[in-house]
Amino acid sequence: MSPAIKKFLLSVALFSTFLPVIALAKELSPDTDAIVLTGKSSLETAVAAGTLIHSVMWVTLTGLGLAVLRARHTPLAEVDRVAGGE
Repeated sequence: MSPAIKKFLLSVALFSTFLPVIALAKELSPDTDAIVLTGKSSLETAVAAGTLIHSVMWVTLTGLGLAVLRARHTPLAEVDRVAGGE
């Protein structure tokens, strides 16, 4: 795996894990302060970049998963059954 892909995956993992932790901390204790170092010029830019990265990762993994299911000729009814559908 290339270093660029590793860095991309790490940034997605970090961005998508620290926000829920901060949200939970603020919910449990509203006076809790949080400092997030993003390397971006503003919070809006950091959130926009993180949202874009998360969206690209979600679309990529969804497409890849579908491609694997289709390549294995897995019927969608079986996927639904395994996922808990009727």
